[in-house]
Amino acid sequence: MKLSNIVNVIDTESACWPDKKGLGPIIEIGLTTIDLKTKQIIKSYSYPIKAVDYVEENGYLVPKPVDISPLCHELTGWTSHKLQKQGKRFWDVWRLLKEKHAITSRMAVADQDDELRFFNSTCYDKPTFINVSALWSLAFDYRDKNESLDCMLESVGLSFEGRKHSAKDDSYNIARLFLALLECLRGELNNPINRINKPIYEVLYVGDLLIQVQSLGNKDPLDKQLFIIDKFVKKFTPVLPD
Repeated sequence: MKLSNIVNVIDTESACWPDKKGLGPIIEIGLTTIDLKTKQIIKSYSYPIKAVDYVEENGYLVPKPVDISPLCHELTGWTSHKLQKQGKRFWDVWRLLKEKHAITSRMAVADQDDELRFFNSTCYDKPTFINVSALWSLAFDYRDKNESLDCMLESVGLSFEGRKHSAKDDSYNIARLFLALLECLRGELNNPINRINKPIYEVLYVGDLLIQVQSLGNKDPLDKQLFIIDKFVKKFTPVLPD
């Protein structure tokens, strides 16, 4: 499989209400592009959506603008008026994402699996997807924890920049975390003892075989081999401790 040098980092914000459970319609898609060759963030985008609910009237389902609750406004900064004025219809945004950002073919990065839920109803060709939270958990050996974006950023020496619950700013910070984790993983290639002494001696998968750590020895950590499959630089590197 050939991967593009450009990665799309995606975050979504949904309508929410204090008295209702679950996610409402998506009201904003944030997207940040990364160049894997230069390891730099290119640009961040905000795509507000004129979200609608379908209400039954006289036996018909009629689309109505989503009512943005005070809670949702406090979290995201969006109001019903701003969405109707600045937003586009979902299918227009989807078309733009396909044409401008190759959303169905470039690798997609997000911090939760449900960030890409809009793919389920829009296309059959889903992109290669990496959950940066899972990547962080494996890199730091916290596979039983579900940490916040703030916590994950702090662990790599970063802090959140911008407004929280802005899809654009969230995607930008997820992109920063992703690049930092790539550097951490590449650093393990140069310092394999750091990884080998950690109690992860099994095959691990992130996305499409991003990392594979395999135990080949018995008791002595120096008997272990570390294999990292790095599809971003298109190489397979066996690393042996000195």
